[in-house]
Amino acid sequence: MGRAVAEDLLAAGREIVLDDKIGGDAVAAGGTLRLNGNISDNTYAAGSQVFINGTIARNARIAGRERGDCSFVANRRPGHAAGQARVMGSIGGYLQAAGRSLYLDGPIGGDVDATASQVELGPNARINGRLGISAPAR
Repeated sequence: MGRAVAEDLLAAGREIVLDDKIGGDAVAAGGTLRLNGNISDNTYAAGSQVFINGTIARNARIAGRERGDCSFVANRRPGHAAGQARVMGSIGGYLQAAGRSLYLDGPIGGDVDATASQVELGPNARINGRLGISAPAR
């Protein structure tokens, strides 16, 4: 996408790249999702690979396929091993994430609800709410 969106964005496709500011919610589903811009409201994303390299001002609900990558980073690092979610950037509200493992190393403004077999907190993790962990269904 080559220009800012003043309000909400709804996108679906094999590969979605959002580089500009989204003025409202961002809802995206597809194969590879690269949300590189700043999202002014909530984010809902599902795909085989989800990369969030920008800032989410409010809440995030993210899901990656069991065999896909889910990587949420502030500085455009490459994706990580299958089924992992890495939250390195800033989320202003709550985070709901699903993956085989979850690594948190950034500020989360609210609760974290994780569905993962393994959850690890890095030295920069700051959760301003509760941390809830449940095992994925088999």
